[in-house]
Amino acid sequence: MTESFWNRQVKRWRYRRGRMHEVQAELVRLQGGCCAICRRRRRLVVDHNHATQWVRGALCSPCNMVIGLLGDSEHVILDLYAYIHLHK
Repeated sequence: MTESFWNRQVKRWRYRRGRMHEVQAELVRLQGGCCAICRRRRRLVVDHNHATQWVRGALCSPCNMVIGLLGDSEHVILDLYAYIHLHK
């Protein structure tokens, strides 16, 4: 899925409780029923940026929880990757 396609189809929707079922169903369809991070077929939730309220994608609960626990910090996520890579 290209970024421009993603922008046209998904990012134009704001995170609004009233439309979550519609947005979630469309995200799941666009992602082929898989989590945007781990690619596993699980029950998916809608992930959004808390600062901008833009929908980012559909994630499984474990992946969504990890992003939240890491505070949406790209630096922390990259440091986590480096740590795991160093100690594999």
